[in-house]
Amino acid sequence: MRFPLHVATDMIGWQLRNWWAGNKRVPVVLMLEPLHTCNLACIGCSPERYTGDLKDRLPLEKCFAAIEECGAPMVSICGGEPTIYPELVELIEGIIERRKHAIMCTNGILLDRFYRKARPHKRLTINVHVDGMRETHDFVVDREGVWDKAVEGIKEGKRLGYYVCTNTTVFRETSVDEIEEMVAFLSALDVDGILLSPGYHYEKLAGQDHFLFRDEIHEKFKRILELSRRYPKISSTPLFLEFAAGLRDYPCTPWGNPTYTPKGWKGPCYLIEGKYYGSWKEFFGGVDWDYWESRQDPRMIDLYTAPTPNGHKVSITLEELGLPYDVHVVNLLAGEQKQPEYLRINPNGRIPTIVDREAGNFAVFESGAIMIYLAEKTGRLLPAEPKARSLVIQWLMFQMGGVGPMMGQANVFFRYFPEKFQPAIDRYQHESRRLFEVLNGRLAEHEWLAGDYSIADIANWSWVRTHKWSGVSVDGLDHLQRWMGQMTARPACQRGVDVPFPLPDLNSIAESDAAADFAKGAQTLLQR
Repeated sequence: MRFPLHVATDMIGWQLRNWWAGNKRVPVVLMLEPLHTCNLACIGCSPERYTGDLKDRLPLEKCFAAIEECGAPMVSICGGEPTIYPELVELIEGIIERRKHAIMCTNGILLDRFYRKARPHKRLTINVHVDGMRETHDFVVDREGVWDKAVEGIKEGKRLGYYVCTNTTVFRETSVDEIEEMVAFLSALDVDGILLSPGYHYEKLAGQDHFLFRDEIHEKFKRILELSRRYPKISSTPLFLEFAAGLRDYPCTPWGNPTYTPKGWKGPCYLIEGKYYGSWKEFFGGVDWDYWESRQDPRMIDLYTAPTPNGHKVSITLEELGLPYDVHVVNLLAGEQKQPEYLRINPNGRIPTIVDREAGNFAVFESGAIMIYLAEKTGRLLPAEPKARSLVIQWLMFQMGGVGPMMGQANVFFRYFPEKFQPAIDRYQHESRRLFEVLNGRLAEHEWLAGDYSIADIANWSWVRTHKWSGVSVDGLDHLQRWMGQMTARPACQRGVDVPFPLPDLNSIAESDAAADFAKGAQTLLQR
């Protein structure tokens, strides 16, 4: 986020001093959670963060010791709800006495009580939680009237001379139009900054229906990035907004925002059930920062693949689900799929294969089986209701047993065999066209193959999109073409077909000289 000049100067000075001292990893903001007690139970919030007993709160001396040990120039007081912490004013005054900057994060319900005891200071920021306009905000916090109370707290804070910002988590229910309405409203209140950040989905946790997957984050934040150019009160930096929009990436810095709680120093990552450390020395010296910086999260999935329709089925599914994964390119021409180490995870010697680290390095092969596994793992793209689930699997099997094999054989006889055997070419091209007509008939009555968008659409499109390479026309199949256009426009589909690396568009080179060169490489696979 953007900071006032005096805050930014202190932050930069801290980092420069550490740089000159040769310190590679430098904490920037201490996330101090003095209590896990709250007067709300917001959707998606871990129960540990709001059900704690007040008597288990951190005493002031432990808070101050953590602040001094960490050394970060900024302390974000969060929790729990900080305004419930009986020693809050003393805590803030102690932070200021230590020449640190304090951000007090609050839902605003008890701000009037806080204002009666506290006083404004240039080193103190009040950060009020506002998750949209009234209806959305009160839905998120699961209580009516909280939005109005927060707005009252913002107005009173500005009147009293506090530096007041807001913090908004963007959920699935939050429309960008509503975000603009909220930003305009808060700008009119003359808040000092509006911080916008996505509500990240954590695949491991249940009850995540309101949180955003990667595609959804990118889609919303591309528009929010545009809003930031028109509303200067938005204090999320352009660099962060570009990251959230998927336009840039950064190295992981898990040591940048250490968290101290009533349970101790919180180890990476954000998920609250992780390991805790009793002292700063144990924490900062005991965590394997190289491991966490490498993003080798145990929840990661290893994808062994090559740039083929079956490989793309799985990479698109992973992209749609927003699951973290590492790509391992399998060189089919070199026969890597037949090596003993690969056959241990896929005895059929084909791609793709996944290895789920979180499930004890459980391996899954066969593209359709992988898609089902991933959909069931996340609860997305495959309904739980038996009839709806059956419908998705029927159309998935339609591709597995029909579209894929027929188009694959059309490729073999039309493209790859050095001798042309016309009856075989006709047989597989005609059958592929017939299957396209079945899809077209289904899509005449439904936007997606199985009702809602699902793994069935991904599986069929991954093959149908290469129809020209197979020598199969889609002329006259208007509904199929409409669906193909919708699929092509999906960001996850666009990214997924570039995994493990981009290839020339087979449709675009189907009638060019490059087609023969591409086919020569594939011919060697017929012998494997």
